[in-house]
Amino acid sequence: MPSKLTEKKIRGLSRPRTQIDILHEKTPAAGLRLAPSGSRIWFYMYRSPTDREPNGAAKQRRVYLGYHPSGRRPRRPTQGPDLPALSIEEFERAYDILRGKLASGIDPRAEKEVSAEVARYLTPETLPSWLRGLFPAGYKEGTFGALMAEYFLQAQAKLRPRSLQGYMQTAKTHLGGWIAIRPSEITDQVVRSLLSKVEARAPQMVRPVKKVVSNVFECGRAHWHLTINPTRGIQVRVKKGKRDRWLSDTELVTTLATFDQLSDRKAADVYLLIVASLCRPGEAAYVRAEDLLRLNGERVWRIRAKNGRDFLIPLLGPIGEILNRRCLEVGGKGPLFWAGNRTKDYPPELKGANAEFRVLSELKNVRPHDWRRTGRTHLPALGVTEAVSEALLNHSKAEIEGTYNLYEYWEERKEALRRWQEKLSQLQSGALESAA
Repeated sequence: MPSKLTEKKIRGLSRPRTQIDILHEKTPAAGLRLAPSGSRIWFYMYRSPTDREPNGAAKQRRVYLGYHPSGRRPRRPTQGPDLPALSIEEFERAYDILRGKLASGIDPRAEKEVSAEVARYLTPETLPSWLRGLFPAGYKEGTFGALMAEYFLQAQAKLRPRSLQGYMQTAKTHLGGWIAIRPSEITDQVVRSLLSKVEARAPQMVRPVKKVVSNVFECGRAHWHLTINPTRGIQVRVKKGKRDRWLSDTELVTTLATFDQLSDRKAADVYLLIVASLCRPGEAAYVRAEDLLRLNGERVWRIRAKNGRDFLIPLLGPIGEILNRRCLEVGGKGPLFWAGNRTKDYPPELKGANAEFRVLSELKNVRPHDWRRTGRTHLPALGVTEAVSEALLNHSKAEIEGTYNLYEYWEERKEALRRWQEKLSQLQSGALESAA
C-alpha cells in the first residue's frame, strides 16, 4: 500500500533485514527501495514504450533515479554513472520528467542516467509558431508547462480554431505562473486559490480557467499516467453572465458622433460598418476586396458565415460607401482594413480603439458586438418582423424551420436595412441640428 513519504519519515526508517520497496503516495509505481546494506534508492517501475514481450505486451522495467542522502551511497553500477543523491522533492521532480519522456515514447533506461538535472530546457523555437506566445521563456520537461504544451498540440486537431484561441488566451493570461512547477504540486487547494484570485479580477473567467486546467490534467491522466485531476469536485458558484447591453437613441447619437473623433480612421470605418450592416466585428475587420461581388447585376458583400454558408449583404448606404472607398484605396485587392482570420484573431488595433471609444464617448460597458444587439433590439420598432430580423443578423434557424424554410428574405432584408440606416441618419441629423 502506498505511503506518504516525507524527509522526516524517511530519515526515521530503520535498516531492514530483507530488501523492501515503499511506494510513495504522490508517485504511483515509484518509491524508495530499502536494502539491508543501508542504501535507500529511488526507483520507478513502468511499461516500456519501445520494447515488447514475445506475446506483444510492453515489457515491465525498473529504473533507478538516485539515492536518498540519509542512506549509504550505493555501489557504482557496472554501466553508466553513479546515481545522484536526491531529496524527496528532487525525486518527485525527476519522476515527473520520466513520465513526460514515457509519454513521448522514450524509454528512460536507454538514456543510462536519470537525475533531477536531466530535465531538458525547451526554448520557444522548439514549438510551432502558433504556440510560442504561451511560453516566451520556454519550459522544462516534466513541468506543468510541458504538459500544457502537449495538451494544446493535441487539441489543435480536435478543437475549433476559435475555441483553441480562447483556451490559449485563457492559459496565457491566468496560468503563466504555473509553467515552471510540477503537476504533482498542483492540488485542489492550489486550484481553489487560483480560481478565487480570478474571481476577484474577472468573475466570468472562472469557468474558462477551470476548464483549461481540467483539460490539461485530463491530458496528463491519459498520456502522463497522472492519477488525479485536482479540478474534480470544485464547484464554480459564479453565475453565468448574460450580455444584454444595447444602446438607446441618445446613446446611438453619442456613438455616431464619437466615431468621427477616433484617431484610427480604419477603426472608425469598421465600427460604422458594424452599426450600419449589423454584421459581426470580425466580419467587418477582416473583409477583403475579393469579398465584394456583383451578382444578378447587384453589388454585394459576401461573408463566409459561422454556419459554413455564404451570407450576402447588399451594399446599401454607409455599407457601400465604406467598402467601395476602402476597395479603391487598396487597389481592389487584399484586406480592406487588416489581414487576419476572423475565426481566430481579434485585431489588436481594435483593442486600442475600443478603449479610446469608451473614453471619448463616456459610455459604460460598451463593446463592438453590442451595436449588433442594439440594431436587433430597435428593428421591431421599425416594423421589421422577427423572421426578417433574425435573417438580417444571419442567425441560424431552428432545426425544423431550418430544414423546411429555405427562404433567404433578400428583398425584406434590404428593406429592413434601409429602415435601420434611415433611423441612424435621422438621429445623426437631429444631433447636428441640436449642436448648431
